[in-house]
Amino acid sequence: MVITRYGIVATEHPLASQIGVSILAQGGNAVDAAVAANAAMGFRANGQWHRGDLFAIVYEPGAASCMA
Repeated sequence: MVITRYGIVATEHPLASQIGVSILAQGGNAVDAAVAANAAMGFRANGQWHRGDLFAIVYEPGAASCMA
């Protein structure tokens, strides 16, 4: 188990994770970091872009609940 107060970015490539961490360090939020890391995962060394998906569950404190 890993616990932190500062944020964690997990991807299948260390460079993509580092890009997400860099976004957090610059004051970005989790959504900013997720989008940046996902964009980095789409770029491959051979210069070709590959499409991918990004799925997220986002909780915004104080927001109206969607539960019926």
